[in-house]
Amino acid sequence: MEDNHQSRHRTFKLFLLLLLIGVLFFIKKDNQDKLIMAFKSLSIRQKALELKNSLPVVPTMEDIMFIDDNMAYWNGDKLTIIDKKNNPILEKQFNFEEPYAYFGNKSIYVVDTSKGNLYILDHKGETRERVSINKAVFDLKEDYDNIIIHTKAQEEELIFLDKKGLILRNHPLEEGDLLTYSLAEDGTIYSISNLVFEDELTSWVYLYTIEGQLLENIPIVDEIIIYTQFVDHDLVILTDRALYYIKDGKIHWKKPFSKIKDISIKDKIYILHGDYLELIDFNGRTLEKIKVGTQYNRMLLSKSYTYLYGQEQILGLHDNEKILSYRHDTLIKKLIIDGDNIAILDKDGLHIYKLINK
Repeated sequence: MEDNHQSRHRTFKLFLLLLLIGVLFFIKKDNQDKLIMAFKSLSIRQKALELKNSLPVVPTMEDIMFIDDNMAYWNGDKLTIIDKKNNPILEKQFNFEEPYAYFGNKSIYVVDTSKGNLYILDHKGETRERVSINKAVFDLKEDYDNIIIHTKAQEEELIFLDKKGLILRNHPLEEGDLLTYSLAEDGTIYSISNLVFEDELTSWVYLYTIEGQLLENIPIVDEIIIYTQFVDHDLVILTDRALYYIKDGKIHWKKPFSKIKDISIKDKIYILHGDYLELIDFNGRTLEKIKVGTQYNRMLLSKSYTYLYGQEQILGLHDNEKILSYRHDTLIKKLIIDGDNIAILDKDGLHIYKLINK
């Protein structure tokens, strides 16, 4: 009888000890996060790609984008929008001397690069705005909903425009080799980076108000800037050797990297380097470091998924868990994503897939 009592007492003490260990374990936030990730991994379904459509190869097919369930592409001097059965919805020819198209997130930009006539189209292909730059256009990019045009005719300059095509600022470029340029989402501040060769190689970052007032100039010695992007009025800078975060015109933090391949910014910073995908918050803290292999060199972010791709391989992640591994038959020239729609451009044509559960 006494032995049974002692046995029950030992069992109860063991239960209390295990309960205490469990409480202490889950008090730590890192352990809580690990448990949440474990439960997530059990609930995540593996995915596959289901071929829905293929278009024959068009030698001059350049920019491509999904528009709802339709597909738009630029073919030399013509904008074409087709439905999922290959039926043309729109074919719009641009008889320019040197036509060029850029597909942004919310608009399609078509420009006559020789004369500087810019057309801003909606996703139906209808012209929403027309802007006359009256200078030859060297490059054009969308930054948030804003537009930046790089001209080289006569005096080289950057032209900053809002989403309606209203010119916010003409900035003349004087010295140094231009590296990058960015405009904040609210259109009130911009950055320009140059490479200067003097006593030593130096990348300079200049921050300006939209009126052209210089706020700060930041030297980065013996590194080449390859990417800049605003987060509100802070600036993310990627060089060939490190990631920088600029706050109030000063270097807030710096993280060194090697074998840098690609970077994207959403609610955090995604950087692909070596055989890792690393997720970093805006305070410089590494949130996740996922080993993915060396075969991936580009990255695309959608609302729910992160896609990495290389010459023939595609890797999909959801909540930082690997949910898709796909190998294409031939070299992937371009990957386009929109939700569950995925398009692959290769030497044979454009292949449209749907992301499905296995």
